[in-house]
Amino acid sequence: MPTLPLHEAVQLFAARAHAVDSAFELAGERAESVEQICARLDGLPLALELAAARSKLLPPETMAGRLERSLELLTAGARDLPPRQRTLEATLDWSHELLDPLVQKLFARLAVFRGGCTLEAVEAVAVEPDALGRLGTLVDESLLRRVDGPSGPRFVPLETIREYALARLRESRAEADARSRHAAYYLRLAETAAGALTVGTVDDETLAELDAEHDNLRAALAWAAESGDLEREIRMAVALRQYWLLRGELAEGRRVFEGAIERSASAEPRLRAQVLVHAGLFPFRQGDVEEAKRLWTDAHDLYVELGDEGEAGRALAELAAVAIVERDLERAAELYEASIEHFVAQGQPVRQAIALSNLGAIASMRGDLDASASYVEEAIPLQRELGDRDGLAISLHNLARTEIKRGRREEAAGLLAESMELALALGYLEVIANCLQGCAELAVGAGEAERAARLSGVSLAIFDEIGVQLVAEVEDDYRALRAALVTELGEERVDRLEAEGRAATRDDVVSEALGAL
Repeated sequence: MPTLPLHEAVQLFAARAHAVDSAFELAGERAESVEQICARLDGLPLALELAAARSKLLPPETMAGRLERSLELLTAGARDLPPRQRTLEATLDWSHELLDPLVQKLFARLAVFRGGCTLEAVEAVAVEPDALGRLGTLVDESLLRRVDGPSGPRFVPLETIREYALARLRESRAEADARSRHAAYYLRLAETAAGALTVGTVDDETLAELDAEHDNLRAALAWAAESGDLEREIRMAVALRQYWLLRGELAEGRRVFEGAIERSASAEPRLRAQVLVHAGLFPFRQGDVEEAKRLWTDAHDLYVELGDEGEAGRALAELAAVAIVERDLERAAELYEASIEHFVAQGQPVRQAIALSNLGAIASMRGDLDASASYVEEAIPLQRELGDRDGLAISLHNLARTEIKRGRREEAAGLLAESMELALALGYLEVIANCLQGCAELAVGAGEAERAARLSGVSLAIFDEIGVQLVAEVEDDYRALRAALVTELGEERVDRLEAEGRAATRDDVVSEALGAL
């Protein structure tokens, strides 16, 4: 716990006191009192800030005596703590006891937030009205800090203060209610964002809001799991699925769903099927194809029993992706065609377009490049009309790879540029990595083998970072690219250049790649 020399402690106290009372001056008896306060608080910055925040109400001359008596009383029963920690705990106690009871109640409830919170979130957790006024009091008393965030001001306590507030919350026996209100608020937030993500109309502000609230979303998920609220846990996990995918948080998504699967063993069939069909994505993207296949097969069987054709079609489409990895391209095409029939019948154009794009990838792997382009060119206008930016980014990449194989380099470059720009706006790291592999293929075709090897290295580094296995088509193309580079440069040189790419700054390489398209 860092401390300040006396003269620096006095300067900090004076600066904070002046911030709350512009008439504050450090002179005469007041300077002596401030020195006494700073010495008594052991130069602990947080304790000094808490005391200085009271200087407008309690002049230092008065505060010194009151603080001395309070600290002696408050630390008397804390002999098992280190002296500085006793001082800080006592200062927090002293500051807390001077608060209005309603402000104390709100202060305790704020402990359920992680990484700060917005005013709307506070109002959802607070029991009493006028949360804004009491928030202002806590900011004035240095128990909270106000910072600007993507969704407006956020209120953030230091972790030491949050832990102290949590102890007060538990003493009040209101923790379960506060955490339940917190979880309900963040479930609504996650499902609202998921609605936008599902139809592809999510904007950068929505993603930024989820980024800012990631710690709170984790806390809400943990509380739902701990309290046995399986339905809320599953609803939140499903709502966050696409966000985790876009941000490359595959390990987190898999961990959350594995816990939900374990706890849903005896759940009603529809809830169980929902967990299984969404959970399969994460092991699949990580290369655990057998686990994904098991989950999606079980989900499909449950949806068939339930008579839910739309979700049964979804499970078929996921199993088609497994068939591609297993190199059973005929089976994969059959499953995608069957899933499209479900999607058309159920009026699910987003999923229909994704299946069409994947049929294009299968045709490309089979060497039928005209059919590949035809499938993807059917999907792209549909995705543009729907505003499905993440699906469009994937389809544009798929068509670009086909155009590279057709020798249409200029068309491929334009498609890769649009795909990467969309992926950058979404933070979709997997698509960015795929596009960089496409840029590497264009570079080697232009006689820039060294640049191609570096680009490939950056791409592989991103795949490693997010824990994603290369999809079958990209894996085939990478092997062909690697073979061409080794033929031209030699294996040792390619290894060195790929290593340079792995170590490069991603943003710089991506900007350079876009500039070259």
